Amino acid sequence: MKAKLFATILLLCALCGAASGQNYDIRLTSNTNLRAEASLQSRIVETASAGTTLPVMGSAGRWLQINWNGQQVWMADWVSYTRLNSAAGAASQPANAGQQAQVDNCCFVDRQCHTDQDWTDGYWAFQNGQCAAPAQPAGQPSQPSQPAPAVSPQVDNCCFVDRQCHTDQEWTNGYLAYQNNQCGANQLIKAVSGLDVAIEGSPYFISQVRQAFDFMKERAPYWYSYAANGLNRIVQSDSIRGLYPISRTYSMVHDGHPPDGHTMEQLYAYMGGTFAHEACHAYLFAAGQRFAENWQEEKICTGIQVEALRAAAPNHPWISYLEGLIANIEDPATWWWS
Repeated sequence: MKAKLFATILLLCALCGAASGQNYDIRLTSNTNLRAEASLQSRIVETASAGTTLPVMGSAGRWLQINWNGQQVWMADWVSYTRLNSAAGAASQPANAGQQAQVDNCCFVDRQCHTDQDWTDGYWAFQNGQCAAPAQPAGQPSQPSQPAPAVSPQVDNCCFVDRQCHTDQEWTNGYLAYQNNQCGANQLIKAVSGLDVAIEGSPYFISQVRQAFDFMKERAPYWYSYAANGLNRIVQSDSIRGLYPISRTYSMVHDGHPPDGHTMEQLYAYMGGTFAHEACHAYLFAAGQRFAENWQEEKICTGIQVEALRAAAPNHPWISYLEGLIANIEDPATWWWS
């Protein structure tokens, strides 16, 4: 617990600390949101049009501090822009050019990591300088030192790889997809042979969960893949509902009957949306995403649930209900998780 708390404090300090000093201009190549704070959950002050030239005053984490008509606002640095020479105003390099790849875990250096514990161990090994150099084959002489290769630009989002992203939700989905190796059309909507999720409970419960996954696979294959890859186990419970993020186990209270006035297909779509919601929490946890307030994470994952529901059953009655929760999610009266 102390190690996790320390890592969280370091992350918050890096994000919330004073912006590093740097002054140059950029030109946007797409419409871009400018926010009051360095967060996707922060209020949008203005949406700047493509072609707009903006002065950069500093940065914090993955955010640029912008002077917008005398007001200090923030812009995500992963959007598409061109950096300009401050003197002549001519384009000097493409968007994000020259940024070094963010490597803060030995899982990127010397090992294969699959579980949450693997990634945690890899993170602390990197912090303590304990990443090992790749082992030399037996009997092979050491190679003379070579100049370090050029580091490729930072890519940590499928929006740079295989899709066009315009909204905050699309960028969030792209980031989570990248963390779970789901970039590329063949992986994004992939045919999963069988269901690689353990289901524990009564035979009726197991049958209902499988039918919900089958329904999602037919109606919303991307969200089927998203949920199936995000969860390891779904367990029936009499009273405990929630996700255990390290084991990716979702404890579910479910009697298998749709609410009054709902069809079985609407029940399966609701269950599939719920699985996507819980998988979102698992992805965020595995990616090391931590939020100052619980409602910030719930807002993201409820948005995922709405997208999955809309894909599987566009007229599902729960869509408007969930959208209402999102709109009022800062109100403690709506905090279902409490």
